[in-house]
Amino acid sequence: MHIVATGSCALIAGYIYAKEKTRKRAIIALSAGALAMTVSMVIMNLILTPLFMGAPIEVVISMLIPLIIPFNLLKSIINATVTFLVYKKISHLIKR
Repeated sequence: MHIVATGSCALIAGYIYAKEKTRKRAIIALSAGALAMTVSMVIMNLILTPLFMGAPIEVVISMLIPLIIPFNLLKSIINATVTFLVYKKISHLIKR
């Protein structure tokens, strides 16, 4: 699940940020990436939790609003914030 979520975030954010590399565009890109990560994790939870944990889909659906969405939204916002704060400082290492 994490690979799909991180991949969706990186692809969306990277695509948006590549168009115009400004601070404003970075915020827009990371916000869209965080939203994509949250949506992909909700979908993956709906598919994989019943499959691997044996939980009925109704139970997973009932956990969406109180647990799954808030947790994944918070996680993706933290990831985006850390990325925003450190990207410029380490980008020279990435571009090598």
